[in-house]
Amino acid sequence: MLICGTSDFHGQLPPAIEPCDVLMIAGDICPHGRPVGSMSDRVFQRQWLITTFLPWIKRQPCGAWFMTGGNHDFVFQSSLVRDTLPLTLLDGLLLDRTAEVFIGSERIRVHGSPWSLPFCNWAFMASESDMQARLEAVPHHVDVLMVHGPPWGIGDRTVDRMDAGSRSLLNTIETKMPRLSLHGHIHEGFGQGREIVTDGRTTIVRNVSYLNERYEPTNPPTYFTLPPPE
Repeated sequence: MLICGTSDFHGQLPPAIEPCDVLMIAGDICPHGRPVGSMSDRVFQRQWLITTFLPWIKRQPCGAWFMTGGNHDFVFQSSLVRDTLPLTLLDGLLLDRTAEVFIGSERIRVHGSPWSLPFCNWAFMASESDMQARLEAVPHHVDVLMVHGPPWGIGDRTVDRMDAGSRSLLNTIETKMPRLSLHGHIHEGFGQGREIVTDGRTTIVRNVSYLNERYEPTNPPTYFTLPPPE
């Protein structure tokens, strides 16, 4: 099972990805209209998803794809706008929910969550206690966990040398033990990761941001080969 993980497009879509079984996009997908966060911004993002993102995702050589929201994706936070998106987009959108897909004879379960810790007035902000409550929906031993914000201490160090990750998310990963956990949000943390081993089960955790800290598209999508589940 070949997984392609990426995140934080901010409207700058990669030219193409390499063939894979499943493509995962961990939030901050959309560009902004003006004023940021307003209803006109959300409508602008909806139109971009339909006219630009949807044709792009249909061209990608993947067997299946999933995405979650991020703190810039106000369109997903507004049900009035979100629910008018085409069903093709809604089927791939995981906002605190789990989906499964069969690739050949192998089943893969994916859980997506759009939250990150609060700063400024962005979308999908959650305190540690709220984060912990929302992450209770993550099933034990899910195959892939896709959260926009990072866990504490893994790909979460900002250019200001602050750790922006969630301890609740780290605890969830250590407790629920997905096979793979992907995040973005902190662009400068791209490529940073860790393998967490608990009771003989290994979780690969990785920051897969596409843009760097200057919002330049410099970081390639990241590929993971998942062996068949035990």
